Amino acid sequence: MLKFLKIYKMKKLNFFLLLFCFGVNSYSQQQIITICSEKTGCQFAKVNLSKAQIDNILGKPNFLVKEKTAVILNLTNCVSTIEKNTTSQLLHQKFNGKGTISQIKNFDLRKYIIDNACLSNCNSPLVPNAGQQANIKIGLNGNFTFTTKFTFSMQSSEGNYTTHFYFNTNNGYSLMDNEAMKKMTSENYDGEFDQIMTSYADFYQYTKSPEGNFSMKLGAKTDDILASTKKASIDFFKKFKKTGARKRMYGDFDSEEYNGIDEEGNESSIWLSCSGSISVDKKVTYALTGFSGLGYVVNPAGETFLVTAIEGSGVQIKLINIEKQNASFSGEMYTPMGDMMGQAVSQNQQEMNESAENENQHGQAMLEQMVMQNKKFTQTSDLQDLASNELPKSAEFTSNQYNYLIEGLEQSVKDIQKEIAELNKSQSDYKKRLSDLNCAKNCALSEKARYEKLKNQHLALLIQYKDDDEKREEKVGSLLQDFHTTLPCNCN
Repeated sequence: MLKFLKIYKMKKLNFFLLLFCFGVNSYSQQQIITICSEKTGCQFAKVNLSKAQIDNILGKPNFLVKEKTAVILNLTNCVSTIEKNTTSQLLHQKFNGKGTISQIKNFDLRKYIIDNACLSNCNSPLVPNAGQQANIKIGLNGNFTFTTKFTFSMQSSEGNYTTHFYFNTNNGYSLMDNEAMKKMTSENYDGEFDQIMTSYADFYQYTKSPEGNFSMKLGAKTDDILASTKKASIDFFKKFKKTGARKRMYGDFDSEEYNGIDEEGNESSIWLSCSGSISVDKKVTYALTGFSGLGYVVNPAGETFLVTAIEGSGVQIKLINIEKQNASFSGEMYTPMGDMMGQAVSQNQQEMNESAENENQHGQAMLEQMVMQNKKFTQTSDLQDLASNELPKSAEFTSNQYNYLIEGLEQSVKDIQKEIAELNKSQSDYKKRLSDLNCAKNCALSEKARYEKLKNQHLALLIQYKDDDEKREEKVGSLLQDFHTTLPCNCN
């Protein structure tokens, strides 16, 4: 009998323990959520969800679950925080709320997250499926294939239009065909124009005209695509920060605004969304972008995002649609511009060689550099390789330019001094002639000093901004403008 009572009591105890545990577990399923606004305070809701279920809805693993005691989940727009050792009423007052906090009945957390575009878990494929061939270069005369069509709109002070480009997610090349080009302008033009943008940010231009079909390149001079895109990614996510603004731009994913200052010093916003089924191979590149900057970017953590909009400097670019659509283009039927200019360059070289015989050493050096640079253009058809584009960056060429001018001024001084020495003192206009020649000599010496100073300043800017074309051109342009606005010596 005693043994039976002992067993009975143990079973009864276990039953009560079971009830207690069930009650605690049931209680722990109800969580308190506050929904707050910076200006109007908060409302609160009681939801019958476990902490793990809430973490799953928020897309934030081990967020609430790690909290062992009762806490309040606070939502301010899409920002979720854990509030400890406080009450809903105190939070209401903290957010400038008046009176007693009100309760939201039957609050649906999942609906709130969707309606307010707060989804943040992209779940991109773990295995990269894009960009594996981005480091393989295809030349002007190559054959190109594309798998996807991007449709986008652009609004600016110069006009509004909607157009498209074709994109290859394997290598990052994009095509804007003649049909797309026509949508960008209201003016009619003769011939056909097609453009290809490479993964290295080079532009290929293809033209059909009555004179023939020709192609040319505007190169970005990018050698290491991985290093350059990785640096660009680090710089972007360092300078551009999330504002908390979200909205549905395109497709099934919500875009989030990143705001910052662009390279030109202007405020701009880039909108990024989940990349869907695309995962860029960060072992090859951190960017697969087409025309107007639309495409895919990888953050320093290796997550792939889709660029859905770009806003700033009076321009708004917005992605409208992405669809699977194959396209192809061949550059085989086009003659590279370098080939077309090869004969002219050869003739020009002969003329330069003949004129070089009459030049001083600095003039000869300049002509030789121009010949060599033009030869390079005939091989690449890259406008960046034209002598007029490349040589102004060269410290050697620039130095020869100034030395050529300075030597010419020095020779002028010598010629004037010789003329002064040969003056006939018995001539009636001797004094006036001597005064004029001395003025001319002093002017030449003054100009020589000005050009020597300008040379040193110019060369210093070439060295200082050797890796920044835009800044170098701006600084050199300003320097030359100031120099030429100063009136030279005048003996009249």
